[in-house]
Amino acid sequence: MMTSPWLDIPLADYESHMSAPEVAQLRALSDLFAEGLGIRRPVSVAVMGIAGGNGLDRIDQAITTRVVGVDVNPHYLETVRSRYDRLPGLELHCVDIAAEAGACSIVLQLPGDPGQDVGATGIASIQKLKSHFSLIDPVVLCASLIERGFCLDREKRVMLPAGKGLWMGIFAKA
Repeated sequence: MMTSPWLDIPLADYESHMSAPEVAQLRALSDLFAEGLGIRRPVSVAVMGIAGGNGLDRIDQAITTRVVGVDVNPHYLETVRSRYDRLPGLELHCVDIAAEAGACSIVLQLPGDPGQDVGATGIASIQKLKSHFSLIDPVVLCASLIERGFCLDREKRVMLPAGKGLWMGIFAKA
């Protein structure tokens, strides 16, 4: 079994590297995180690869009341726990996602009659979605996931009124 190289990198080294002028990613990532929080204003947020918790200080605790952090390095998580012990709803999980078996289930809407991607129910507010809606071809999705090391375990199609349908694919890490 291969171990993650992240287990051998001290957090101080990682944070020094990320904040070095020639890299300058630590502050940029914190700013992007804060911008995303400001735009979406989530009640809960998950941070994959939380490292030392960069950006958690930007959370508005009146809005975001649950923070889930995942990292492969348990020492990083100990630091997050001590740095942000007053952050309500903080959940930290030590997981090596790359080593997990990995599975996901995805449901896509299939096309119906041309121009009817958003159903014509007479509910006007829903029609505002038309300009923001796009269908994803299951064949393209499958190819993309296969390139990323997944295999299609099973699939199912369900037909709906107006000629539309739903496609479900269940994928497992190959």
